[in-house]
Amino acid sequence: RALRPTRGHARAAGGEAWPPRGPQALATTPRDGPPVKYVTPRRRANAVMNAVRKADLERVKASRDPGLLDFNVGDAIEIRVLPYKSFDGPPDSIRGVAIALKRCGLDTSVRVLGVDYEEPVERRIPIYSPLVVDIKVLKRNYVRKGKLARRAKLYYLRDRDPRTYNLTTMK
Repeated sequence: RALRPTRGHARAAGGEAWPPRGPQALATTPRDGPPVKYVTPRRRANAVMNAVRKADLERVKASRDPGLLDFNVGDAIEIRVLPYKSFDGPPDSIRGVAIALKRCGLDTSVRVLGVDYEEPVERRIPIYSPLVVDIKVLKRNYVRKGKLARRAKLYYLRDRDPRTYNLTTMK
């Protein structure tokens, strides 16, 4: 009987990586291979759920505009959103500076900091929501006047004077 790899070994006797990842985790393991204790039902379920999420994301991306995420943090953007619980009304326009972009599959969202009635307003908008009609870039690199933003999240703009990121004067 061949020696099985112990816990400290990175590779199994045949040279393949253990524990199996991806689609190999769904397959049954042979009895004479490495111990089965590393392949748990939780890992199998995670592999299945990751495949479902990836398929959903590809389906949604195929049906949406490919240039939907064509902006960066620090850009002045305008997002047209359908009214909540009412698909028949005209879309609302949300204008502001993108201060954060969270890329997380179907949960990808953007935080927009704008000014309404001279008060700062911050909104989190899911990008792949069916309520989002389109996203238009009004001006690139708006925060640093033409230079790229030096941070991934521009939360420091919350403490600044709203006139520094006000878009009402832009056409």
